[in-house]
Amino acid sequence: MDIKHDIEGIRLTSAEISYLWTTYIMESKCQYTSGCVIGNISDPDIKSIFQSAIEVSTRHVNEIQNIFNTVGEVQPYAFSERDINRDAPKLFSDRISLELLKAYIIFGMVSYSTALPMIARSDVKQLFTECLTTAINLCSRIDEIALHKGIFIRPPYFPVPKEVDFAHNQSILGHFIGKNRPLSCLEITHIFNVSTAMTISKALFMGLSQVVANDRLQRFLVEGNQIAEEQIETLNSILEKEGIAIPPSFNTEVLKTTHSPFSDRLSCYFTLTTIESLLSTYSAAQLVTMRKDVLASLISLSTTLKLFLKDCFDIMLDNGWYEKAPENVPPRELITH
Repeated sequence: MDIKHDIEGIRLTSAEISYLWTTYIMESKCQYTSGCVIGNISDPDIKSIFQSAIEVSTRHVNEIQNIFNTVGEVQPYAFSERDINRDAPKLFSDRISLELLKAYIIFGMVSYSTALPMIARSDVKQLFTECLTTAINLCSRIDEIALHKGIFIRPPYFPVPKEVDFAHNQSILGHFIGKNRPLSCLEITHIFNVSTAMTISKALFMGLSQVVANDRLQRFLVEGNQIAEEQIETLNSILEKEGIAIPPSFNTEVLKTTHSPFSDRLSCYFTLTTIESLLSTYSAAQLVTMRKDVLASLISLSTTLKLFLKDCFDIMLDNGWYEKAPENVPPRELITH
């Protein structure tokens, strides 16, 4: 059944406003970072992906502006040409640039799929459906290019099960000391995924630490690089004890330059999004990890990352970089006015 809704006069809900606001900032960030990076991409296939990402983000920003105009809501400050330097030399190789773009698209996919069930207004639902569809298509194109070029990060191979098995006692939970059962396919998949995400993030922290102008932000990024290195070592050691392959390093994919393509504010926002994405990846891993020793390690690592996230917020607040989300107006404030 094709049901038509007259959206004129329909108010936006808190979910619709919050996800439109968040998506506007995310798409604006992708629009300008990709627009800045694309000029230094030499591989034509990877360049075409960045061009598509720019076009998609620009379209989404314009569509959200139109929705905001229907209700008279001011659009977010977000980002613009003032936040990028198109003449800056290349900071990241084509390969790590592609991995960073994919990670950002995946973060968007999670946000869009979370938003959709809470959206009522038809134009907003149509927007987020389109956002999710284009993100899936972009991610698929990235994977096709990576597979073709032999740079796809393939998760570990795993023996095919020959029979069904059930757990009958607490041994499936493992022990903190002593012999433990082998890792399950779920545990291996998510530990490998966290390690991969952390390896990509480490390259980002390393690159941005070379070029930011703010001393405090630079020290923060250097610390982030060290945290990432320690966490990668811990995660990879879990895999190596089981004879499982570990993700590749991207340390050599960061180029030697001190000229920043991004404003410090944009760099800090990019870092914030990366940490939030890492925490989401850790949460998914914790939900499927039953071995107590591994779960304890994941919880400890994610707690360190949460404290690191707090430091990022402090830097943004102290520099006036953090754009506040729309806030509620309590009835008592309406009465006093």
